[in-house]
Amino acid sequence: MGALRSAPRLSPDASQAAFRVLLSTLAAPGRIYRLAELPEVPPATLLPLVLADFTCTVALVGDAAAEVEPWLTLATGAVTGPPCLADQIVVLEPGAASASLVEDLRTGSAMVPEEGARLAISVPDLGSGPVRLLLRGPGVCGHIDLAVAGCSAPVFEALDRVNAGFPAGVDTWLFGPGGSVAALPRSTRIIVEES
Repeated sequence: MGALRSAPRLSPDASQAAFRVLLSTLAAPGRIYRLAELPEVPPATLLPLVLADFTCTVALVGDAAAEVEPWLTLATGAVTGPPCLADQIVVLEPGAASASLVEDLRTGSAMVPEEGARLAISVPDLGSGPVRLLLRGPGVCGHIDLAVAGCSAPVFEALDRVNAGFPAGVDTWLFGPGGSVAALPRSTRIIVEES
């Protein structure tokens, strides 16, 4: 990616449009949407660029964390911290997510579900890949299939476990190439198959 000399920013219109897309993905789990007018940054950093502010703690996971942290904190005002304490967790590279990472995230509780974390995972392919997710729940008519590359089956199995106590849980977005994004809200049940 190379060092960024200044903090990437979205225009107000682009930020508002991206916010609408992220909300839309929560209402339609597993459906792939497209984000437009994207800065040249790791795809999953779009979540904090749109949603984080000075009240948020963001955790960065992956080899590029040291490079990303200065410009992300400058752009958002957020502070960084460990994943287990963070409001938003950004997995910067494919393969950097793990089941143990997911299991350590904040889920909130039935009384304070808003304390559950938001997880953003960068994947190299969204819509095809060796891991197939069968999704059921609110916003899904019957079920929907979503294929993913670059994130292992145990990550999604752990996500289903931590979301079993809905409304507590972790809302998750998968960010693929070209602005593709899909959500796995905490209300979604996930059955994982590998090919």
